[in-house]
Amino acid sequence: MKLKLAIFSMIFLILFNFITKSQNNTVFPFEICQDRIVIHYPVKDTSLKFIFDSGSNLNIINLDKAHLLNAKFSDEVNKINVSYFDLKLKRTNYIDENIFGGRWCSIDKYLILKTECNIDGLVGASELLKKYTIDICFAENLIKIIDRNAKPTCSANIEVLAIDKPSKGYETDVSLFTGNAVSVSGEILLSDTSKINTQFLIDTGSKFEIALMVTDSSIIRNLSCGKEKYDNFIGLKKVLDYTFLKYRLFKNQYSSNIKAFIFYQEPNIFSIFGSRKIGALLGIPFLKRYESVIIDNFEKKLYLVN
Repeated sequence: MKLKLAIFSMIFLILFNFITKSQNNTVFPFEICQDRIVIHYPVKDTSLKFIFDSGSNLNIINLDKAHLLNAKFSDEVNKINVSYFDLKLKRTNYIDENIFGGRWCSIDKYLILKTECNIDGLVGASELLKKYTIDICFAENLIKIIDRNAKPTCSANIEVLAIDKPSKGYETDVSLFTGNAVSVSGEILLSDTSKINTQFLIDTGSKFEIALMVTDSSIIRNLSCGKEKYDNFIGLKKVLDYTFLKYRLFKNQYSSNIKAFIFYQEPNIFSIFGSRKIGALLGIPFLKRYESVIIDNFEKKLYLVN
């Protein structure tokens, strides 16, 4: 009898530990820092803080923290440029699979991540969208990675937008950065009253409500209302043009007039919006207005829960 009880207790403990581990792996607490989502990922006797970026499937980590994830980088290094900094892309299959995706970059030793957010790196969420529905619950400060079959119940408190896949544009090494990112269609109304139909990338790694991505420098000259200093998440400073615009994602519902920074990208290097000369990033200041934002890449729907 004691032997049976001992065996039963052992089985119970194994199952309990397995369930607890599974639950921990599907829910990540986060904080909002500088209008970016920063998740807390427990590892060993500490936790790592990563920017959670739905616009990326590329993972970035400070070199001094890589050992905590048992990172064993290969010798193959491809240097690529993303926005304003160079990354040394290192492919590996030896990173803990619970961190999203299999592609990792190490920040150059002279560009260690230094911000007020005290972050250890960035993890791309787009790889998760291949397998799961992601619920970013701002009401509870939790990211829930849920089964694809669990669907939210539509009600008057839920707005639903159709999801499109952004055009990859030119196939380069930097195309890895966007991966399986998702976008919604919308309309930009510029200060000169001209309208542009474009895609809005759902970008939890962006601290701007709206950021314009353009591939034609003449557009910047035409739209610019001035220049302002911009600090990115690795502490590099750059002077960017900005403009004022309205945008619409819902029928007959324009946003108020807002400031939008303008980012220039060489079209032959990196264009997540394909042949479009203007695209937009939809960032945290917009998303956090809602109690929850659910990205369902299987039903191709974005749920905004009030």
